[in-house]
Amino acid sequence: MVNDDDKFASHAHPDRGMRAISSQETNYHIGIGNKEVHPSEEGSSDVESIGKGRSSRLSIPTSAGILFLTFEQVIRLNADGSYTHVHCANGAHHFTCKGLGELERQLPVELFLRCHHAHVINLAKFVEVIRIGGSRVRLIIGEEIEVSRRKWHSLLLAMARL
Repeated sequence: MVNDDDKFASHAHPDRGMRAISSQETNYHIGIGNKEVHPSEEGSSDVESIGKGRSSRLSIPTSAGILFLTFEQVIRLNADGSYTHVHCANGAHHFTCKGLGELERQLPVELFLRCHHAHVINLAKFVEVIRIGGSRVRLIIGEEIEVSRRKWHSLLLAMARL
């Protein structure tokens, strides 16, 4: 029989990265890897920083694990149903099960713009704005990406900020 004090510890596994341990005062300790941190302790910035602010990298789950790309590496993202294609400056192309909106929330708005329902572009990576035959931007890799009529004004404002 497991008493109430041990019920949370019995569900934790030390090899899975996160551990939760309860004490008699029902204070929960959270550990990252083998490092335990109490939420009320000074220096618990590792735990407190999770989910706060923005990272300087885009995390992309892949079939092999999680890939971390710097924002400078990313040229554009495009939706493919519930999946997303991430195109990089070095020519690499990554396919992920995360949706475009979920990845877009990781990106800084100062550097990236959703220019179309299916496209997010890096504002530092386009070289030309084309108005003839529809609104498009030409990226440094030569690809042309459509800009929706609704997003045209946002693109102009973003260009003025750069």
